[in-house]
Amino acid sequence: PGILAAESSWVATVHLDKIPKDVAIVHQVREPMAWLNSYVRAPGAQSTIELVLPGFSAGMTKQPVTTAMLLWTTWGSRISGSGRISARYQLEEIDVDRVISLAELADYSITRHSAEIAIDIVPRTYNTHPQWADHVQLTWDDLPPGSARDGFVAMAREYGYVVP
Repeated sequence: PGILAAESSWVATVHLDKIPKDVAIVHQVREPMAWLNSYVRAPGAQSTIELVLPGFSAGMTKQPVTTAMLLWTTWGSRISGSGRISARYQLEEIDVDRVISLAELADYSITRHSAEIAIDIVPRTYNTHPQWADHVQLTWDDLPPGSARDGFVAMAREYGYVVP
């Protein structure tokens, strides 16, 4: 097989147009509220927005929850709008069969045992900043009403998440 490389960061969104057309792009999504709770508590997270989404900060609000919702939908829209997504999956739902199919998508063959090891090594809560798990967690009901919330909810549903 060829070289298998991946970027699971939001930084990748600004480079989608530079990726060769024959390269499969996989969109891994995280449970929206887990992402939002992690983002609003991450020190310095909001200061990196302009680096990865140039021009986004011009429309930012001083409300971190609203900013986070806008960021998540802007980021997701750029990925979806690229027309380049070969597969999308929810991180929380990844299993051995999905790991194997993702490897096959990259023309890479792995054993079932290797897929099991991969799942054991990287938790489904990866990059969710567990140090804040004991803090008050925002829920869907806590989100301020308005177009940012409407877009956040719509995208969450589009990605297959259940929104109360």
